[in-house]
Amino acid sequence: MIITLLVIMSSSTQPDINDVSSMVLIDHVSFVGNRRIDQHTLQKLISVKKGDRYDEEKLKTGLNRIIEHYLQDGLIFAEISPRIDLKKEHAQICVKVHEGETVEFGNVSIEGNTKFTDSYLLSLIGLRQGQPFNMTLLEKGIERIINLYSEQGHPMVEVRLVDVIANPDNGKLDLRVEIDEKNIIKIASVNISGSRKTREEIVLRELPIRAGDIFDQRKIDQSFRQLINLGYFYKINPNLLEMADTPNQVKIHARVTDARTGRINGVIGYAPATSQSDDMPRLTGLIEASETNLFGTGRHLNFRWKSGLIKTVLISYTEPWMLGKPISLGGKYEQIKRQNQTSVKMSKEKSADLTISARFNPMLKGTLTASLKRIGLLEIGASEELDRIKYGVAFSVIRDSRDFFLSPTKGRRDHLAFEISRGDFKLRKLWIDLDQYAKTWKNQVILAGVHIASAWGQDIPWTEMFSLGGANSLRGYDEDFFFGQHRLYCNIEYRLLVGHISQVFSFVDIGSVAKSSKSMIFEPIKVGYGLGARIESKGGILRINYALSRESALSQGKIHVNLGTSF
Repeated sequence: MIITLLVIMSSSTQPDINDVSSMVLIDHVSFVGNRRIDQHTLQKLISVKKGDRYDEEKLKTGLNRIIEHYLQDGLIFAEISPRIDLKKEHAQICVKVHEGETVEFGNVSIEGNTKFTDSYLLSLIGLRQGQPFNMTLLEKGIERIINLYSEQGHPMVEVRLVDVIANPDNGKLDLRVEIDEKNIIKIASVNISGSRKTREEIVLRELPIRAGDIFDQRKIDQSFRQLINLGYFYKINPNLLEMADTPNQVKIHARVTDARTGRINGVIGYAPATSQSDDMPRLTGLIEASETNLFGTGRHLNFRWKSGLIKTVLISYTEPWMLGKPISLGGKYEQIKRQNQTSVKMSKEKSADLTISARFNPMLKGTLTASLKRIGLLEIGASEELDRIKYGVAFSVIRDSRDFFLSPTKGRRDHLAFEISRGDFKLRKLWIDLDQYAKTWKNQVILAGVHIASAWGQDIPWTEMFSLGGANSLRGYDEDFFFGQHRLYCNIEYRLLVGHISQVFSFVDIGSVAKSSKSMIFEPIKVGYGLGARIESKGGILRINYALSRESALSQGKIHVNLGTSF
């Protein structure tokens, strides 16, 4: 892709800078005649100041930056003339500025285009007659034209600003843009090398580009983002293009380094004695083992054990591709033992799920899940256990535009799910999860998340309610301490990135639950806050945070440690 812009020279004369000895010190730098640009900005642009040794080349560079700045602002007739006064080994620099009048865009014409109409390309440039001239806007408009052609099979397109006519009489600037579209380029081959574990065809099936496709820079960028987010590779050297033996064709090659896709994660939570729970501190924990690229086939296998008020044992398996299509089939078996906060009620649950998922594009995925659950309800002191059956179906949609799943810097993840259940319990459930990532300053990211869950029905057992509290929802409180038919919580995190995945962060979590769907009265809002870090090493990932609730003292905070080891 080639951008060729004619350098628009102002009518300014090149300043005649005296040959001054480099041993001379600068006593003073001033500007006169400037109105549009203030003294402070000009001083930064010229980049020489009192106390500096005189440097002719540095001064020339600074003066050119000033002219370029005026050009960007549409003052193309601006003139500057520096004056240097010598006093022995000292110099005073005074820059006289004649800004001239603002120039407006006049007529913009486009030549050489056959694939797109003049009106469409002009709309991409986005310039209007009478609009003050701005070089940045012009360059961005030309960049949009180049991107358009690159997405339509013309990556070698040339866009040149070949004619610029300035009319000082009416303050208009007429432009003529010439386009050389070049030939359509096709993809001859796509090659992934370097992996010792994953077969090349397993990787290629995940990419939106194929051999024989018309060159599309947008799809190529998506492909390499997809490679990163697969999690199969630790390092990717992407977008290596070379011309094929066949005319007007290119080869795309990426060299990868395998990552450890097997992981064992352990979460340890420490809950000191508080008035919210019992009189003794206690530990909670979670162990999860997973393999996301089983035998290099992309298959997923997962096991989870969790302790606390909710004890869980889970095993799941997913076949990622069916019938040569991005349709996955998965199964899950889970056993759950629950105890409510008052230790009066207990439940034993066994469930089996069958899930089919389809990926519509790299960002959009839909899922259908059929489930069967057997629930045993027991009141402490009761003589018999109530046995109940629930079966249902759930629909979910996920849109994920994050740039890097392990440590996003921009994009968002939206999740919407709805479940209908029958059997001994007739109920409906809704989940909405919205997470937005935004990069603020260098290596700094803000995460803002909103999470909603709600259930409707008659005689909904407490086992079907939503829990709140702990490392994954409302930090600073016991794991799964709050229950309700409706749940709402928000997370805000400020992250400072200190490595590829490593980060330190601060957070605030806000949430509450409502016990009944009839009253929809939420309990008093709970607030948790704290600090944390996520540290990457060759052996795995360590995540630790210290969280306080609004009601707790500094010594009563919760410590959550997540230890992840790759294999």
